[in-house]
Amino acid sequence: MPARYVPILLENIARTEPHHADRRLPERPAEQLHTIFHGCFDWHSAVHSHWSLARIGRLDLIRDRITPQAVEGELATLELADGFEVPYGLAWLLTLDAELPDEVRDVLAPLTRLAQQRLLEWTSAPVDESGLHRQTAFSAWLALRWARLDGDHELAEAIERLAIGTWGSARAHTLADESGPTDFLSPGLCTAALMVEVVEDPAGWLDRFLPTLEEELGRIQPVVNPDPTDGHATHLDGLNLSRAWAANRIVRYAATSGFATRHAEAGLAASTSTHFAGSHWLPTFAVMLLTDLAMPPGGYARHP
Repeated sequence: MPARYVPILLENIARTEPHHADRRLPERPAEQLHTIFHGCFDWHSAVHSHWSLARIGRLDLIRDRITPQAVEGELATLELADGFEVPYGLAWLLTLDAELPDEVRDVLAPLTRLAQQRLLEWTSAPVDESGLHRQTAFSAWLALRWARLDGDHELAEAIERLAIGTWGSARAHTLADESGPTDFLSPGLCTAALMVEVVEDPAGWLDRFLPTLEEELGRIQPVVNPDPTDGHATHLDGLNLSRAWAANRIVRYAATSGFATRHAEAGLAASTSTHFAGSHWLPTFAVMLLTDLAMPPGGYARHP
């Protein structure tokens, strides 16, 4: 089923217009500024679209794109702006790295090291509990999985300290008023997905953090995107997908399967939208949802 997204992904990573220009970077054509990740409207969407292709097994094109010269170009651009794509895009870069064969990872290594260093510094930044790109929990989950797989104990321990220090003494949280008009991540469910990987008693922590979870899961329905052509409204389709993903991550500790199924059906129905507003990024969240639980306990599958 994930293979159905390949044509969309291939088209999008080659599409340089429209392109979201970061104001901290020089005004140049997208393919000159971002020598690998120039498609998909914005840098992070291009990165996680490459991850989607790698996850599906389409490594041929990625091998052709990730060359020493192209990595050098990306690195030169990222060095122009310290905060560029911190944390979301750089966490996805690490996630892409985890999916690549070793010879491609070796080429990507300069960019990966920069991402690791900046995310390590980010673990000391103020926590963000929004439903948008700067949310702490989701990027921390992505980076933690990479750090554990890569054996980067420094980054893993920094993220674990951040998580325990912020949410270890769980306060009661409700999902009822989470969904903002442009959210694509659930703060509560993403936090739960992170914390069950970190705390010693996931079930007990979850009971304290989301004490009314069972009732809420039965009541909360998928959100409806009022305008598939609007980039902000399309975040709501992503919210359905990420809710389903996060609910599946905690299903061992709570009866979340019905909630996950409802939200997955709604999100997947929108994930092949013909409108670029959604198609440039929704396939990644669909692939993540459809493949995540097949990943081995220690991290992502490695391709030979």
